[in-house]
Amino acid sequence: MQYPMSPSELADELGHTPGVHPGHRVRKFLRLRYPDHPSHQPWVLDEQMADAVRAHFEVRSHFDRRAGRRPRLLDR
Repeated sequence: MQYPMSPSELADELGHTPGVHPGHRVRKFLRLRYPDHPSHQPWVLDEQMADAVRAHFEVRSHFDRRAGRRPRLLDR
């Protein structure tokens, strides 16, 4: 891994489908986890932030037992 990285790069690593807005799900989680991040500023992920995202989606996919279902955020 090379840091810093963008949410789109991390989403690609996690296997999220790009759709219209690549990295959208990663940014959504980041907004919940790091509410002090300035609005309308790009996310530049360091190793700690990227690991938090990886851990979140790894746990979420563990509990998502239906085949083909995309993981959702736990913090809803």
